[in-house]
Amino acid sequence: MLQNCDLVKLGDILAESKDEVATPDPKKRIRVRLNVQGVERRPETNDVEGATKYFIRRRGQFIYGKQNLFKGAFGVIPLELDGFESSSDLPAFDVDESCNPEWIYYYLRHGKFYEELVTLAAGTGSRRVQPKKLYDLTIPLPERKVQDALICSFKAFETKQKGLDASIREIQANIHNLRRAILQEAVSGKLVPQDPNDEPATELLKRIKANKDDLIREGRIRKEKDLPPITDKEIPYELPQRWKWIRTGDLLASFDYGTSQKSLDITEGIPVVSMGNVVGGRLNLLNLKRISRDSEDLPKLLLRRNDILFNRTNSLELVGKAGIYEGENDQFTFASYLIRIRIFDYVHPKYLNYYLASRTFRETQIDPEVVQQCGQANFNGTKLRKTLFPLPPLQEQKRIAEKVEQLTKVCDELEGKNNENLDNSEILMEAMLNEAFAS
Repeated sequence: MLQNCDLVKLGDILAESKDEVATPDPKKRIRVRLNVQGVERRPETNDVEGATKYFIRRRGQFIYGKQNLFKGAFGVIPLELDGFESSSDLPAFDVDESCNPEWIYYYLRHGKFYEELVTLAAGTGSRRVQPKKLYDLTIPLPERKVQDALICSFKAFETKQKGLDASIREIQANIHNLRRAILQEAVSGKLVPQDPNDEPATELLKRIKANKDDLIREGRIRKEKDLPPITDKEIPYELPQRWKWIRTGDLLASFDYGTSQKSLDITEGIPVVSMGNVVGGRLNLLNLKRISRDSEDLPKLLLRRNDILFNRTNSLELVGKAGIYEGENDQFTFASYLIRIRIFDYVHPKYLNYYLASRTFRETQIDPEVVQQCGQANFNGTKLRKTLFPLPPLQEQKRIAEKVEQLTKVCDELEGKNNENLDNSEILMEAMLNEAFAS
């Protein structure tokens, strides 16, 4: 599309602006975002006064980050940031009238051309692209009116793209809210109808207690301290007739903290599931570190199918996340920041897993009791045993799990199509730029 236009070096149309600020103002600093996200005001920080020089920046100047040019840190200074400042690590340039500054921006952006500029970076440690290297770069430069017309087309498309992207992200948020609503309906007894022929939860509790007593007598599990009775004040909401609020500890066959042994990047041994592998109610079992098969923590801490791992230590937002193990028995173990929940057969593991991901569990059981120290949040096993759990009849648990899986699959499909639309939007913009700059 740009056939028969001149090729020029950036050094012929750019001149670095070095208008030093006499009295630097921390409130008027700018930064250039990565991934071609433009120039913006930098959040105010408590800068220590030193020898760093700052330079005044003007609207319409081309600016880039020396350390991150090849990561998309470049742009054109907008009107609202006229008169702001940056250091020499963010050099800015006046642009010759023959070139629209946005032309350089879109040219570097097309086909992610900027990524190729990593070859211009020099230095040890944090490598930088110096202006003299940038000056040697050759770009096509058609007549100014041609540049302006194409840039106008780019911007018009971007405006439409931003509107489309906003709609797509709104749909994403709605899907997220739908997932939460499905879980909330599920654990409230509103997702599937009740069946009066189902054995009530009170009978399940008797079976669980009898099973637990047998295991204690056999010495297979130890007797735990009795849990406190549930008070009316604790109950978050009323349950259907055949359901019952219980303590989570009442339904546990066992719960164990994971191995504290350091895991290594080795090819032999037992893979260790860490807190970062607990994602979206599932366990990501790829790229795991390992411990020796001879570890003293094994075989006790090997995972079995339908074990649930609960993240007891993490950031405030992520502590309490859980995921169900659906792999083969005795092939994986788990790290110390996780608690393994193993339940009796009278509780459906997927239903328990869904409850642990519900808004009720988060807001009424985790948030009021979580402890924060040194930037980490903690929710230990003792507190986990005391949390409340809405126990339905076993057959209803199965119906709930099946229904949630069906609806989750629908959400996954909607989300996949929506993400595809977002990708297509970016692809169209990329295709437009590539076609415009084709020689």
